[in-house]
This record gives sequence, structure tokens and C-alpha cells, in this order.
Amino acid sequence: LISLLPDYLKYSFRIKLNDQVPLPSPSSANDFVYNGNIISAKMNVEVPLSFYAQQLILCDTVEANFGTISIDRIQNGNIILHAHNYYPLDLSISIYTLDSNKVMYDSLHTLPILIKAGLLNSQTQKVSQATQSKNVLPFTSSKLNKILKAKHLLIKAALNTKPVSQHIKIYDHYTLQLKLIGDFTYLLEK
Repeated sequence: LISLLPDYLKYSFRIKLNDQVPLPSPSSANDFVYNGNIISAKMNVEVPLSFYAQQLILCDTVEANFGTISIDRIQNGNIILHAHNYYPLDLSISIYTLDSNKVMYDSLHTLPILIKAGLLNSQTQKVSQATQSKNVLPFTSSKLNKILKAKHLLIKAALNTKPVSQHIKIYDHYTLQLKLIGDFTYLLEK
């Protein structure tokens, strides 16, 4: 939970009355708003989250429920994470295995999982194209045994805004799509 209070508020506005209506002659006295006159207003408001961050760490512990997955015939393989990131944030993710007392005993990988920031349009300062990332996490049968014994997983994500040290805006249409694929060698019975 982020609970930082802003230290300033920036705003600007323009008001147009009788837009695209010819101005009356000043001598006609019809250039004022009187009681009973109707004024119509249109408002276009943009209120995105705006910030910059270097190594902002978000952390969560989730319960691991691998159930009764049988891995007797799995020799080795890869866990592949495909990501389509529409946010202007680089993510560096680490996942750790925890026992029932939430004591860390292993990690899912040796290097952090890297997800690159979406590409900013220099004129609009909005993300114009999602960036695709592919992370391959190799495992052996002994590593898979350790992972499946986990009662909890600790997920840490370090966020870095792109461009560095420049305020970016987060819009509600930005998305992060993740696809997890298991690719492994499995021995069949003869």
C-alpha cells in the first residue's frame, strides 16, 4: 500500500462561453449572463497517476497449492514466462519458495525475471506499443521437487520508470499480460 501525500497540485483550465457563437454587439447589452439564462458546460478531465521510481519494491506472499502433482517421470525442463508489458515500467521479479513457517529455502531461478517497459511515444508521452519479453527458467527434477514442497511463494518486484528520473503517467488502459508455459521432458511407460 502506497500512502504518500502529494506536496503540490498542478492544474490548468480554459473557459469558453458561447463557443462558436458570434459575439453580440456591446451596445445590445446581450453579452452578459442573467438569472434564468442557461449555460452549458463540457468537461474533459485527465487524472492519471504520475510518478517516477527507481527500485520501488513491491512484495507479496502467496499460498502455494500444488496439490498432488506427480513428478516421478519428469526429468528436466523449462518454465517459460511470456510477457506483453504496456506499462512504462521495467520490472525485475524474483520468486522464492517458503516452508510452512514462511522461512525462505530456495528460489525459482538464479537471475531475476526481467520484463521491459512499454515504448513511449515522445510526442504524447503515452505508451504506444507493448514490449514483449520471454524469460526461460530451467529446472531439474530435484529443483522441481523443492518448488513443489513449498507452502508459500514470496514474490518481489522491483519497478523502475522509463525514462529514468522522469515523471510518467499511468493510464487505466495500460495492461500487463503474462503467459506461463511448462516445457519438460516426461518419461512414458513402456
